Amino acid sequence: MALGAAFSARYRGTGQVAVCFFSEGASNQGVLYECLNMARLWTMPLIYVCENNRYAATTPAKKSVCTEDIAPRAAAFGLPWAIADGNDVLDVHAKTAEAVFRARSGGGATFIECKTYRVEPHCGIIPDGRGKDEINAWKSGNRDPILQFERVLLETMVLTREAVAGIHDEVERELGDAIEFARSSPFPKMEALENGVA
Repeated sequence: MALGAAFSARYRGTGQVAVCFFSEGASNQGVLYECLNMARLWTMPLIYVCENNRYAATTPAKKSVCTEDIAPRAAAFGLPWAIADGNDVLDVHAKTAEAVFRARSGGGATFIECKTYRVEPHCGIIPDGRGKDEINAWKSGNRDPILQFERVLLETMVLTREAVAGIHDEVERELGDAIEFARSSPFPKMEALENGVA
């Protein structure tokens, strides 16, 4: 789909750039490499973002991916690639800005691998066999992307502690309202399954 969106943007000359997000688990699928080939062949304004969170559902990447880094695979197709700290907003922004500039300048696609971690289970029904120590290490303030960026904004005086507290309060209110709305809403009827399906 991202290839189609990129082709449309290039054909119409809009300056738009398509972005495709996937995880390291999907990096083992053949369709990705077919798309990388076409993106390079047709010089598509496209950014591939691999969110390497180290687990495909419950399978550790070390059991399914033969290399530590995935992004260098793009070099086989002549595509530029980068590895970003996926928990560092500014690093991801810098690598993405460079890729967007390249795409809009006619330089084609870029592959960015964001190294990160999924602290919550893949979904509620799949048992999560990861160790608590591992999860807690990634939840810590040193690795939490929101807390990291918050520290940067405080250190550079973009935000004050009062402003940060206000943002936290607002988010908590919004989440509380959303949870209350969900709990008080009637359970959907079976016919709703077909809504919007042609």
